[in-house]
Amino acid sequence: DQKPLQDYDPLAFRSRNAIPDVPVPYKNSSIVEFGGGLHVNKNRRFVTTNMVQMSGEPVSIVSNPGIIAEHSSFKKMLQAK
Repeated sequence: DQKPLQDYDPLAFRSRNAIPDVPVPYKNSSIVEFGGGLHVNKNRRFVTTNMVQMSGEPVSIVSNPGIIAEHSSFKKMLQAK
């Protein structure tokens, strides 16, 4: 009752590696994790957006829209670094 010999086919069903069974979770267990993973800086956890954006500069009295646009684009470029 042996199978007849065939040419080797890497895509044949009998040439595949065994697939391990999927682990069954425990009853009433949760798989949701609320951690930030590797990309969380715990020292800056409670730093607000205002604290990050605050530069301490005095209020600008310039009213020229071109100068304001150039200044704001420069500040955003510095914040993006």
